[in-house]
Amino acid sequence: MNTWDDLEMELIKWSDQGVSATFWWRDDDAIDQTPALHRLYGYSRKYGVPLTLAVIPRDARLQLCTGSGVPGNLRLVQHGYAHVNHAPKSDKKSEFGLHRDLGMIINDVSSGLAILKKFPHFFPSFVPPWNRVDPDLYDDMLNSGIHGISTFGSRGNREPIPGLVQANTHVDIIDWHGTRGFAGVGLVCKQIIDHLVARRTKKCDFREPTGILTHHLVHDDECWRFLDVLFGKLGGHSAVRWLDGTEVFTA
Repeated sequence: MNTWDDLEMELIKWSDQGVSATFWWRDDDAIDQTPALHRLYGYSRKYGVPLTLAVIPRDARLQLCTGSGVPGNLRLVQHGYAHVNHAPKSDKKSEFGLHRDLGMIINDVSSGLAILKKFPHFFPSFVPPWNRVDPDLYDDMLNSGIHGISTFGSRGNREPIPGLVQANTHVDIIDWHGTRGFAGVGLVCKQIIDHLVARRTKKCDFREPTGILTHHLVHDDECWRFLDVLFGKLGGHSAVRWLDGTEVFTA
């Protein structure tokens, strides 16, 4: 398994090429202020790492992004509408697959967007629950006012359709199919390194920032410890540049 030293060696290669390894941080499933969200905000402020928070519109409370503890580099994006699965049992979970009437789907997109437009720090980008969305919906999303899309894995194109920018996450710190706790330093470092290597060697889109995905509501102690170390190592690293949610979808 990869280690912190392996990650440092990869970043040295970026430095040797004279380019910055861009990163961004997306955290999913935000609804309201919680102790876990306060802790997340604290990490963002402590290390100066911009946080992009994917908010579930139907249940969102305005207080989640107001008050003295909110980091100045916070950005909110839309996380589906209600985070409800509409797929049949034979399919993987999805809120925005073509399992419903198209009008109902677009109404959910528009309703969620209308809610979150009232929240400070919001940028009109869409994160589908479970990282699944049918691409046939992209035109309708763009027409509704969505300008960014984010799922998981290396993107194929920066703009899957003209005017809609895709920026994905590539590193998931949770072991969803096993312990549902921290996935382990070796595995998570490997995810980071694998995407950086693929970018540097042009095996995927070099311009796509490496996305770190977290879920603050389910973090165990090991998740928090890992993030503390990760942001400490990368926060001020000369080869690393962190992007906020607006830069990710516009740069």
